[in-house]
Amino acid sequence: MYEDPDGFPAKPTLSVAEVSRILGVGKNAIYAAVKDGRIPTVGLTKRVRIPTHWVKRHLTDWTQPL
Repeated sequence: MYEDPDGFPAKPTLSVAEVSRILGVGKNAIYAAVKDGRIPTVGLTKRVRIPTHWVKRHLTDWTQPL
C-alpha cells in the first residue's frame, strides 16, 4: 500500500479496521463514535468509510477526545 509523506495510507478514506489500528482503539469504539456523530463518514453504501484527513487532524489535535 502506498503512503503519503506522513506515513498514512495514500487514499481518501479509511475503513473502520484501519482507523481502529491507527488510533489504537477497538472497532466497537469507532462504530460508537460514528453512530454518535463524533467521527464523520463519507459514502452512500452500508460500508463505513472515514476521511483520512479527519484521522490525521485528530491525531495532531489531542485536545478533542474521540
